[in-house]
Amino acid sequence: MKKDITDNEYYEIKALSKSQLKLWDIRYPGRFWKNCTWNEQRELLEHTDAMALGQLCHCLFLEPEALKDKFVVSDEWGKSRKNKGYAEIRNENPHKLVVNTKEVEQATKMVSYLQKDPHIQLYINGAKTEKPFLWTEPTYKMPMKAKLDAIRNTPEGIVVIDYKTTGQMDAVLRNPETMGLMLEVGTYAQCVKQKYGKDMHKFLYIFQSTKEGEQDRIAVRYFDEETIPHCKKKLDYTLYEVKSFIEKIEAGENPPMSNTAEEFFYIPPFALNFLEDQK
Repeated sequence: MKKDITDNEYYEIKALSKSQLKLWDIRYPGRFWKNCTWNEQRELLEHTDAMALGQLCHCLFLEPEALKDKFVVSDEWGKSRKNKGYAEIRNENPHKLVVNTKEVEQATKMVSYLQKDPHIQLYINGAKTEKPFLWTEPTYKMPMKAKLDAIRNTPEGIVVIDYKTTGQMDAVLRNPETMGLMLEVGTYAQCVKQKYGKDMHKFLYIFQSTKEGEQDRIAVRYFDEETIPHCKKKLDYTLYEVKSFIEKIEAGENPPMSNTAEEFFYIPPFALNFLEDQK
């Protein structure tokens, strides 16, 4: 099955996303199972300050017209997302993210740096934001879902663009696999193949620092036709492990559920290319 779906439908559908797959570690499956869509007792995704700022920046940068549909701006919940006031507003708006005025101002400032950067505009101009997409993984027959930030059709082929904010820019640039990038690229490559019948030509990452005083620090990195196949292999054996784990659960077995992870899969140094020097 392949179809376009809305954002709200996307989060409810029983399918694997890149966000779920990035939590998988065969040594510590509890992290994955905690929020897995196959888990009927899965926990409600916790809203964090970093997540709120990242999603705000993403929306203002790529689809500003959707701000009112995706966010509730309120200063009535105080300073913590763990308090009762925040929970009440969130329960009243289950399909929106609750943010305050200060966060909107910070995100607006960060996006202004992107809008003034000629290199970033060169990558984004002509790109379109994509709706969520659902498909069946061809090898293991697992239901999959993905939402591409932006996509461009170029003379060389399809280019996918992903924008990320981070408070640890140095760590991400030293070892991008701390953000699970290979699984992301592998998932998006399969999505493009299933939706358009073509291989993904290139995948661009736009990173921006959220640290106060260095929010104009932006870096662009990419995967290309030489390195994308490594990401596909990473996705393939991850799906094999996940499918085996879910089959054990469905068969009534009780596999270990440790949820303490030591480290992520290390990305090969050659698999990330430098498009522009970081600022």
